[in-house]
Amino acid sequence: MVRGVFLDRDGVVCFEKNHLVKAEEISLIHNSGKGIKMLNDAGYKTIIVSNQAAIANGMCKIEDVRLVNKCIEDILEYDGAIIDKFYFCPHHPGGIVPEYSVACNCRKPAIGMLLQAARDFSINLNESWMIGDKTIDVAAGKSAGCRTILVETGYGGKDEIINVQPTFLAKNLYEAVSKIILKEK
Repeated sequence: MVRGVFLDRDGVVCFEKNHLVKAEEISLIHNSGKGIKMLNDAGYKTIIVSNQAAIANGMCKIEDVRLVNKCIEDILEYDGAIIDKFYFCPHHPGGIVPEYSVACNCRKPAIGMLLQAARDFSINLNESWMIGDKTIDVAAGKSAGCRTILVETGYGGKDEIINVQPTFLAKNLYEAVSKIILKEK
């Protein structure tokens, strides 16, 4: 089985911007690409799992999120970093677009995106990690059986939506990846 590292997108790889829906608004957090490249070099499948409620809230379309993800992918290529796949949840039960205004099993803290990625890439969740800036990221990772790291970038766990403790804390994605690499040696 394969090991994976699941990453939240906004607040972990990119600076948190309330609903990043335009490519020109992308700004990567310092050394994110370098951290992702380290994961690639260590043989981890590197997967983005991101809630994108802006779709359910009518702020953008699925195509807009795909375009932002493609631009992030292109920017990361400058560091030689590869995201194996982007998964995103377009749902929010309080949204205004009827087809996406539903409760679902993919919106974190639910684990649908992690389970789908595990199936798609034969990832062993118990040998994998979830890195996020929100308590819902940590809760999703733990519920899926992953070890977890909460980064201080983005919300830095201050969302306090769920009372949950990560395996580790880190200043940013690069430091989180360094902890993973050291732990696995």
